[in-house]
Amino acid sequence: MENLVLKKQLNISALGIDISKDYTLVGYSAPGMAEPDSMSMSKEENRYLIPTCMYKMKNVQEWCIGEEASFRAKDEDNGANYIDNLLEAVKNKGTYTIEDKEYKAKELLAIYLELVMDKAKTILEYDSVSHIAVTVEETEKNVVDTIIGKLRIMGYRDENIRMLSHTEAFIYYVINQKRELWVNDVVLFDFSNHHFKYRRLKTIKNRVPGIITVEEEDFSKLMDMSYLSSPADKERLDDKFLRLVQEKFGKNIISTVFLTGVGFYDEWADKSIKEICNRRRVFKGYNLFVKGACYGALKRYNNITDTEYIFACEGRTKANVGIVINHKERQMSVALSKAGTNWYEAGVKTTCILDNVDKIRLLVSSVDNGAVKHVDIDVSPFPKRVNKATRVEILLSFVNDTVFDVVVKDLGFGDFFKTSGMIVKETINTEELFG
Repeated sequence: MENLVLKKQLNISALGIDISKDYTLVGYSAPGMAEPDSMSMSKEENRYLIPTCMYKMKNVQEWCIGEEASFRAKDEDNGANYIDNLLEAVKNKGTYTIEDKEYKAKELLAIYLELVMDKAKTILEYDSVSHIAVTVEETEKNVVDTIIGKLRIMGYRDENIRMLSHTEAFIYYVINQKRELWVNDVVLFDFSNHHFKYRRLKTIKNRVPGIITVEEEDFSKLMDMSYLSSPADKERLDDKFLRLVQEKFGKNIISTVFLTGVGFYDEWADKSIKEICNRRRVFKGYNLFVKGACYGALKRYNNITDTEYIFACEGRTKANVGIVINHKERQMSVALSKAGTNWYEAGVKTTCILDNVDKIRLLVSSVDNGAVKHVDIDVSPFPKRVNKATRVEILLSFVNDTVFDVVVKDLGFGDFFKTSGMIVKETINTEELFG
């Protein structure tokens, strides 16, 4: 009789997924691993990049993704059932018509995410995942709602789900490297099929808590993949990149530079890379964002605490929001939302009693410069009652990292005064508020 050997399955502490416009990557971290690793699509060779596309099999309700989707689309119907540019379509609430059936883009993104995770489970052979983080270029509301909604359906709890922008994933990656690499500013150049972006991470240490900021600029019109079509074009692109590096690096002290994206895997940047490497540490790779997602899934920090710094970046709220109340005959502010929170997690629901007032005053303070603004919510339309006989519910929720809604609802006062059902809503843009 043969001996049966049971293979021990992996328990994943953190699963990270980077869904970009051109490629998707999967990363993971397990107990005992010094740092996250990337998942290859093949055990025989290193194939980490999954093309962000999907294909519906003809006349059946089955889908495939990545390279298989591209091959099948070419072989079977010349691309009629082929889907790409999913994130942009979800952002714009788009639809696709396939075999006379209309699909919402968010439905297809949910299918795509599930198929990616199915592949990850097959390849990694894991038994369980404790935390999961998905990183995308920008945490736009429709995309965030779709991905988090799908993960909930798949059984993940909210406290174990994270959504990160690429910028936030960049921060998580950097702060989990040796401190010497980010003692000064850190620069990331991201060159994909769709964009060329510059990000500069800076730590402001003379405040408590400190602030990690990321300056971002888009140079996609200047630096484009189409310029890699010939040796002469590559040389011109190298010259453009060199001038850009000299301009940006001449103004700041840079410790470390990261180069990511498929655009840097063609050898074209000889002069500019030589300039970048002058007295700086330089790293090139394609898995920075997905590894950052793994760190973010665990909220893992290296040599700092999670309260030592506020992240002031895309995807994180830019202001503290409080409400002014009367307590023991003096005014005070009670915090409703803290700056540096992921916007989709920010917000609160609370109740209070109106004490001879016809407005609710919010106190909004900028994380950038500490400036403070008052915002008054007019509740004078609510029914007139005796003082302290109107309870209101206040719901604060963010639309993105700079815009939040405040909804105030009249609750009446128990059996004495029935609710009128009246609602007052105010939308506040912190960018406009602080100019």
